Amino acid sequence: MQASKISDEILIERILEEDARRRHKMQTQYDPVSGEGSPATRFTITIPELEPATIHIPAGMRDTPEVKALESGRSLTEVFPGSIENARQRWFELRCRYDFPFWAFKCIKIKNKTGDEDLPFLLNAPQRKLIGEFEKMREDGKPIRIILVKARQWGGSTATQIYMLWIQLMRRTGFNSLIVAHQNSGTDEVIAMAKKALDSYPRHLLTPDGEPMPEKEKVYVNAGLSRSAISIPRRNFRIKAGSAERPDSSRGGDYALVHLTEVGLWKKTQGKRPEDIIRASTSGVLLHPETMIVMESTANGVGTFFHREYQAAKRGTSLYRPVFVAWHEIEKYSLHVADRRAMAERIVRNRNSDFSDDERLATGRYIWSLWEAGASLDAINWYEHTRGGCDNTDEMASEYPSDDIEAFVNSGAHVFNRKKALALKENCMPPRYRGELEGGADYGEQALEGITFEPEQNGRLKIWDMPSVENGTPNMMQDRYLTVVDVGGRSIKADWSVIAVFDRIRMLRGGGPAVAAQWR
Repeated sequence: MQASKISDEILIERILEEDARRRHKMQTQYDPVSGEGSPATRFTITIPELEPATIHIPAGMRDTPEVKALESGRSLTEVFPGSIENARQRWFELRCRYDFPFWAFKCIKIKNKTGDEDLPFLLNAPQRKLIGEFEKMREDGKPIRIILVKARQWGGSTATQIYMLWIQLMRRTGFNSLIVAHQNSGTDEVIAMAKKALDSYPRHLLTPDGEPMPEKEKVYVNAGLSRSAISIPRRNFRIKAGSAERPDSSRGGDYALVHLTEVGLWKKTQGKRPEDIIRASTSGVLLHPETMIVMESTANGVGTFFHREYQAAKRGTSLYRPVFVAWHEIEKYSLHVADRRAMAERIVRNRNSDFSDDERLATGRYIWSLWEAGASLDAINWYEHTRGGCDNTDEMASEYPSDDIEAFVNSGAHVFNRKKALALKENCMPPRYRGELEGGADYGEQALEGITFEPEQNGRLKIWDMPSVENGTPNMMQDRYLTVVDVGGRSIKADWSVIAVFDRIRMLRGGGPAVAAQWR
């Protein structure tokens, strides 16, 4: 008992130390103007003529002639001849081409949710995480392909669309974009946000070398008769919005940038599958640097198209890079803890408890899992106070997932505990053989005569262990194999008929049965 108490005391001290580190990380200074805390690989340079003079700029700028000259000791006005105002303006334009967070803060205004004046686009912590992934792929010269699983309400869609706009306005000309929303109502919001950003956009950035742009010239115009598309003539690109409800609105077009939103909620209906819509929307996007396809959603159950694509990305068998944002990575989901030691003691004391007095209260084991997932004590405090508004843990986990497994297994309709089922799945392995059985006929008694196994890559019979053979004859141990049949239906929505064969030989030595074969 004494050893256990000492161990708990050490654990409590470690929690308090780690909590301080996590809170410091969440409060890390971010300044897009100085570049401190900004995503992307950066280096530090001092330019006396600027304010601030010492800035952290993207590594990609280091190879430009202007930065090389500045690093060699030349002044800003030597690099950009003319007045100091002109030199600063030219530097501003150069940095905007390479530094997305700086450009977004200085050039883009977004709607203020409180209803006051529009605000500069200042990246929050999860947005910086997402943009960091975009920038890694861009810096490596790779096409940007991201599949994002997210908690709600932190601006993942906004960050994606503004980043695409940066590529169109500052990096490339003629790069058309397509945003496919979940519902038709989302198309109006997409175009409205683009128009708002362009309404206040610095006009001199649209012209070569900052030459004046005629006041009467419009930055954007409607593209044809559609309200869901606009054209920016000076940069020769279009922004178009479509929806999964009207798949035809997303077909065709020469797109280099595609954003697919809330894919997990897209409905599968007769003749309209999510994968078909995505294929039609993205088929024209070339595998070139700075092209983008971003597929994002809150989770909506396992086994869906979005879930399968995310799992493929995690396995590394997809073009997409998986990104997950947990609720505790979002700054606003935090509530100050008055007595941190008392809370740490409670978490340690109850960390193995699977019992809760009320279904609206999380178990001690689950609270401990939040700590292990990376949540600070302030975040856990917020969770416990918010938890009372949900009927059960599954509902809370669906809205505020702590990891990408929880995001999927606690969303959608299910009968079994998905997390436990997923734990079992970790021990699964692919079959050794796959094929079909063939007999003397397709139907009747002769179908069971002369049965042979014919290997086939996509066969419906999967075999992990062939029937054992000793001295050339089958091992006839009595009742070794148990065959279970689950008969399905015949309609297109019915369950499959499944035959499972269990090998029980390990049960003689106190082990459990193993699946030897399955035929679906």
